[in-house]
Order: sequence, then structure tokens, then C-alpha cells
Amino acid sequence: MSYARSTSILVLAGLVLTACEAPPSIKVSREVFEGEGKAWPLSVRRGEVGCVPAADGSKVAALWFGTEDGKVFALNDAAEGYPGFEDIAVLMPTSQRDAVGGAWNAEAKARFQTALDDLRTAAAEGCASGAAPA
Repeated sequence: MSYARSTSILVLAGLVLTACEAPPSIKVSREVFEGEGKAWPLSVRRGEVGCVPAADGSKVAALWFGTEDGKVFALNDAAEGYPGFEDIAVLMPTSQRDAVGGAWNAEAKARFQTALDDLRTAAAEGCASGAAPA
């Protein structure tokens, strides 16, 4: 097992213990999103989304996206503070980046953030229901 994958597993295990009963993660993919008429915003083809409930259980504190290689990325502001969560911007498709040095173009960044809304919604809805979709 790679260091990155084992670190991600430890981070997620810690979050599960912290949250007591963490909701299940939900598998998501480019194929499913496109089949539903949604834009897939990432350079990877599939992964999982999930959440970490707030300590008092009243709401979702952090939404995350995990890749098949064990990396975990923050999907919302609350998740950005968790150790081991990477910036989701690294998964922005190269075609959406500014041609100059791969730097963020303000307009491209705004489109990317809007496109992430469907992933955030899938994570939050799955966590709220406590069940993975069929």
C-alpha cells in the first residue's frame, strides 16, 4: 500500500471515529453524470464523494471527493481545514486552465466551481439520506 493511500485511509478512519457514525461514501463517475445530463468537472473519470458530519450532528461540516488512488480532496470550504485533504483545483481539466503556465484564469475558476456544485449536491444528499444511491 502506498504512503499516500495509507495516509488517506488513516485520515478517513480518524474522521469516521470523530464523527461516530459517518454516512457512507457514494461512487460517482463521468459516465453517470453525463448520462444524467450533468457536466463532469474533473480530470479523473470516477471516484467517491462523502461527508464528515458536524461534531454536534446538526449539519454536514465537510464534503470530500476521493480518487481511486486514495487521495482525498476538499469539496467545500469546511473540508479545506482537514489534514490530508488536498485542493480539488488540481483535478481541474487542463483544457479549462489558462494557457499561460497552467495558471488559473478567473473565468475558468468560476466555471469549475459552478461545475463542482453537482458533486457537492451528490455528497450532501447521500450523507443526509444515510444511504448510497441505487
